[in-house]
Parts: sequence; C-alpha cells; structure tokens
Amino acid sequence: MNSPRKTDESGCVWLLLGQKAGDNNQLLALAERLQLPYQKKNMYYRKTELASTLLQRPTRLGIQSRSVTELRPPWPDVILTAGRRNESVAHWIKKKSAGHTRLVHLGRPWWHPDLYDLVITTPQYYLPKKNNVLVNSLPLHRINPQQLKQAKHDWLSRLEPYAPPYIVLLLGGNSGAFIYDFKTGQNIGEKANQMAREAGGTLLITSSRRTPPELLDGILDKVTQAHFLHLWNTDKKDNPYLAFLANADRIIVTGESISMLAEAVSTHKPVYIHHPQVQKQVQLFSRQFFRWNVLSHRLVQRFAPLRLRRNISPLLQQLVKQQHACWLEDFTLFTPRPLKHNDLDQSVAAVRQLLNKA
Repeated sequence: MNSPRKTDESGCVWLLLGQKAGDNNQLLALAERLQLPYQKKNMYYRKTELASTLLQRPTRLGIQSRSVTELRPPWPDVILTAGRRNESVAHWIKKKSAGHTRLVHLGRPWWHPDLYDLVITTPQYYLPKKNNVLVNSLPLHRINPQQLKQAKHDWLSRLEPYAPPYIVLLLGGNSGAFIYDFKTGQNIGEKANQMAREAGGTLLITSSRRTPPELLDGILDKVTQAHFLHLWNTDKKDNPYLAFLANADRIIVTGESISMLAEAVSTHKPVYIHHPQVQKQVQLFSRQFFRWNVLSHRLVQRFAPLRLRRNISPLLQQLVKQQHACWLEDFTLFTPRPLKHNDLDQSVAAVRQLLNKA
C-alpha cells in the first residue's frame, strides 16, 4: 500500500503498472497528486498478450499468473492505467466489481473511449471530442523543484570536474516508422557538439531503454567537446537523469519521446527538439521495413480507425510556435515561455469530479 496519509480504506485507487517507464511515471504522478490511498499492481505479460488485447474482451488471459494473484477483492473505486496491454485487465476488474470501479486511461486507448469513464490524452492522438476525454498539452510527469534540487546536490561532486555551462542530451530511440541510425546520430552529435563548443561547456549525455547502439555510436563519432556519458541500465540509484535536468543550461531532446520532452520543458530551461522527421523514413520493402514495430506502425497508420493513429508533428510544432522549445537545427539561445496550463492539476480535478459522481 502506498498512501500519503493514513486511512482505514482498503485501496481506493489501483495503478496497473506495465513495462514502459513513461506510462508508469504518468500514473504515479496522477496518483500521488490525488492524495488518496493507492496500490501498485505490477502487470507481467504473456507472449500471447496481443491476441487477447485485439479480441477486446474483459479478460486476464494476457497476464502471467503472478499478476493474476494480485487482482483480488475488495475492488478499487478507480483504476488508473496506460498502454494497450492493461486494457482487457482493467475491464475485467470493472466487470468483477459489478460496474463499481471507474476506469481512467492515460494516453491512447485501443478500446473505444466511450468504454472508459475518463480518458486523459494528448494532442498526438486523434481522439474524438467527448465529455469523458480530457486533452492535455503534454503527458503527465513527476518532475518537481524539490526533486531537482536534491538531485543537483547528490551529483555535485561527480559533475564538478566538468566545466559548465552544461548542454544536456536526452536520447530516446526507434519509434514507429522512424529508425535512429548511425547517420542520424552523426547529425544530432554534430549539432550538440557545436552548441557545447560555442558555449565553451560540457555535454551531459544519457541514453534510455530504447536507444539503439548505432545512434549512440553516430553521436560519439561527432563529439569532440568534453562530455559525460551515462548508458541506461536498470540501476535507478545511479541514474543521473534528474541531476542532468537540474544542472542543465540547455537541453536537447529527441522528439519522438513526448514524455522526456514534457519533463525537459517543465524545467523552464531552453529546450531544443530533434524532430524525428529530419531523418528519412524507413524505405519501402527495405530490411528495416519488415521490423515488427515499423510494420505494425504502418498498418495502424494506414488501416486502423483514426482514433488509433498517432502524429507527433502538430504537438512539436505547437511547442515551438508558443516558444516553449526550439528546433535543434535553429539553436540560437532563447528564453522559453512557461506553459500556461497545469496539466496535472486539471487531470486531478477531472478524476476527483469522476469520484464525486460515484
């Protein structure tokens, strides 16, 4: 049980946590701000999960037995979930609760939005305008000034040998029809190195779970400035991600990762976006074309209902237009404008309103 306050309730909110850190962080951000007791339910999936998801039936067939044992009454008042892998499970719980449990989905649901009590989404998805659909400007995140201050203090001695200003480079990875290869890495590395050289500072580089080795190799091929490189691993205690954000004077983000972009923008520091479309899309019938993530993305974009498709370009362009960020190709120093709306506050208000109706 995780709760910010003592209570006799047996779990008002359940979080269905999956394998994607970005999804999990959004759920935790919302749960922590709700100030209600919550339980984390870790979902581990079977290899046949996709088949059970496509059937769109309330079922636990897509999860392993160790996850099944966590799903027992008393049932929660609300489930917070994200990602298609948890959708069948969430609906199974609602069915078992005789409709008592409210379902809140973050991101893009594969099930129709009408089947949820609330969908909290962002502009890269083409979801219909509905009373139960809240469109935020960016994904939710857990970054706050207190975290950044502590992270800056914790890493002070380790970054002391490196001269500021610090140019932070946050790397995502392959996404949909876009592949981050060696040449893309060279393009990013050249721009980042030029920025650090002109500033007379240091590059702080961190990869993520999705970063392919060839992307990193291409970046390092062009980096001649002093740099600190962190390779992603499962050791969260030694992860400098927050410290990099806290110490950053400028931040470069690969634009396919909207979650990382939201966290970078929240620091109110100059953010520079490398747009995935700067690189070429995977060529038709090439070797990379038949990679599952590329092929499935193309099929969804071509044949799936509009609500299942994704286009990040308008979101990125809006951030640049409103001067919250700048393109990496135009890296003149600028003063970013803070976001007008607090997405987390309005998400919390929507969930509380939903609970008041129960």
